[in-house]
Amino acid sequence: MKGAFQKTTVSIIMPLMSCWVLICLLPGEMAAQSPQLPGDPFNYANPRLPNFFQSVPDHTPPDNPVTDHGATLGRVLFYDKKLSANNTTACASCHLQEKGFADSLQFSIGFEGGETRRNAMAFANIRYDLPEGFFWDHRAETMEASVLAPIEDSLEMGMNLEALTEKIAALDYYPSLFQSAFGNREVTEERISKALSQFLRAMVSYQSPFDSGMTATNGEFSPPFPNYSQLENDGKFVFRTTQCPECHLAPLISGAGAFNNGLDTTSADRGKFEISGNPGDLHTFKSTGLKNIELTAPYMHDGSLATLEDVVEHYSSGIRAHATLDPRLPVGGFNFSDYQKSALAAFMKTFTDREFISDEKFSDPFPAVTAIAAHESSIPQHPKLYQNYPNPFNPETTIGFWVSDFGFVQLKIYDISGRLVKTLIAGERLPGEYWVLWDGRNNAGIEAASGIYFYQINMENLEITKKMILLR
Repeated sequence: MKGAFQKTTVSIIMPLMSCWVLICLLPGEMAAQSPQLPGDPFNYANPRLPNFFQSVPDHTPPDNPVTDHGATLGRVLFYDKKLSANNTTACASCHLQEKGFADSLQFSIGFEGGETRRNAMAFANIRYDLPEGFFWDHRAETMEASVLAPIEDSLEMGMNLEALTEKIAALDYYPSLFQSAFGNREVTEERISKALSQFLRAMVSYQSPFDSGMTATNGEFSPPFPNYSQLENDGKFVFRTTQCPECHLAPLISGAGAFNNGLDTTSADRGKFEISGNPGDLHTFKSTGLKNIELTAPYMHDGSLATLEDVVEHYSSGIRAHATLDPRLPVGGFNFSDYQKSALAAFMKTFTDREFISDEKFSDPFPAVTAIAAHESSIPQHPKLYQNYPNPFNPETTIGFWVSDFGFVQLKIYDISGRLVKTLIAGERLPGEYWVLWDGRNNAGIEAASGIYFYQINMENLEITKKMILLR
């Protein structure tokens, strides 16, 4: 597939103002972009799950069951960038559906461009994880608490919760959503928390080859799966006989407690110990579910393993000795043969649920493409000035912004179907200088075929989307 693509990069050019297409917007000029939702809500509350799911405890609390309207509200909140202090970052900015709701970056980018401390966790079947704690270090006791933490975090989204409720209540598309979900239009921290939690608990993945295999064997994990190749069944045998299901619980391969897997015993990140103070928790981190693991690279709490094959190699030869190393793991590793390594990787790729990562009910309800023709202008004097030239795009194209009073700018590029192709975060700048967002010298080009794309600028209270024609 890559052979059909050619890397397209651009260089910084500074032509005279008379050559540019100009779009000048004041922050207050951009109306709130409303979500596009179906007339009747999607079915979140009662998906048709395989029978073997019934044998697994569902840890949804009785005071916050998943409802269709509650999860719909949660979906909008999950994708709404206005939950961040500068309207640039949503929960979904670090949890991408096409990545199994993980992030492709080792450390995610916060609302002002800073890096998070740990790799973003994937979301699938988390309602079935053992409820011993949320986040890598178990610092949240409930999901309802965990969904608010990134919003408040000074690096991730930077939003005061009291201010958030006022902000959400002032947006015209939320009153009816809160009415449908909770019976009236009142916006509270608790309701935001509950709706987000309902949406996350609705993310049940059950249509992978692994699920088909489990269904074919009536929920029995041990027998060979009739839909598997010999390599995949052999990988399942290796997985099962090396006690992997002790930490990734069968039959859903869901998450369990916190363990030290011998990854890094000297890091300054001391895991659950930082929360509990218990020496037995030193360098222990949450064991996550493995659904869609093929898509969620990079791996581990620190994102230090780039590929699934690297993960297999760690357990084969890289397990380090430590006082809190899980006793089920041998120091050094399991010493897998090359065939066993290939089989394990093949088996774990059967966890990939293509329906889940493309299901509309979990997708972004906000249009990726916003009509902005009414805002086009030729007033070059305005300091908040967005510019691109030339278009159609080619290796000489520049996208830039005059950012005399903006502290953070993000560029996202979408293909014609709305799929995110590239995210770029602008770097350091000098006050009052022209800021180039697309700069080939910084490896900011995209690999893409010729065609129609859309690029979106996000900064503070300003969001701009424009069509681009890319020529290779």
